Amino acid sequence: MSIQPPQLPPWGLQIDEIVALFEGQQTSTLRAMFVFVVALVVVYVLARLVLVRYGTKLLTERHVDPSIVSLASLAGQIVSAALAFGVAFAVAGFGSVLTALSAVSGAIVIALGLAANDLIANLLAGLYIINERLFEVGDWIEWDDKRGRVEQISLRVTRVRTFDNELVAVPNTELANTAITNPVAFGRLRISVQFDVGYGDVDRATAIIKEEAAAFEEVLSSPSPSVRITELGDTYVGLKARIWMGRPSRSDFNRLRTRYIRNVLRRFERDGITQDPNPVRLTGGIDVDGRHDQRRRTPT
Repeated sequence: MSIQPPQLPPWGLQIDEIVALFEGQQTSTLRAMFVFVVALVVVYVLARLVLVRYGTKLLTERHVDPSIVSLASLAGQIVSAALAFGVAFAVAGFGSVLTALSAVSGAIVIALGLAANDLIANLLAGLYIINERLFEVGDWIEWDDKRGRVEQISLRVTRVRTFDNELVAVPNTELANTAITNPVAFGRLRISVQFDVGYGDVDRATAIIKEEAAAFEEVLSSPSPSVRITELGDTYVGLKARIWMGRPSRSDFNRLRTRYIRNVLRRFERDGITQDPNPVRLTGGIDVDGRHDQRRRTPT
């Protein structure tokens, strides 16, 4: 029984030539992929060292706002990845650097376009907050009946620590689209407290309120403490004290306000100043037929 030789392909190539052709292509492809991976890792590491690490260090040494440093770090990572991909793409022989960078840019745009609209909205809101400097890390802010201390401002969320020691991640769109109160934006904060005293004690109470305010080192002398009449009740006068404190924080504000109120009330008690020193109550009655009308004024 004779063995038939393998049939030659119609285009005239030998079997071993075809195998060698595919083996050569496979080796070339594997080599290119290996070069691509190595170049990608090396360039990315070097780019991060230069753009991210040293860039962040330089900004920090110049006391740049932490939110700007965070944004610059994220931008440096994105640029490092795009640059590494482009250089590796060219070194591996897949094309030029410009072609690779164009492909990466297109991929990034498509990915962002397919992402949730909320992500893009929060990104733009984060850039708006950082650019407008509505608040900074460490500020005490209030919004929508919520309040807390800003811990970090990123492109998507702002992390706020509440005064109950809870960390809240607030989407930037929520802060960008609502009214924000920043009590410490101007470096000083006014404390307003109302005291109710009797009509005959207005002058003495005003003097005590100012004296107790001047006793605190935290209270500024300019603007000076002031007292205004804000309410006239049946048996009392409402006096609103206004004092100013420098370098305010939430904890310092509450501590100073509490101590100030306590000291004023102690002085009032010691000097016999009350809300209603001579309270009176009006009572009376009217007969149904109108023949007897009785009113009397009795002290309590």
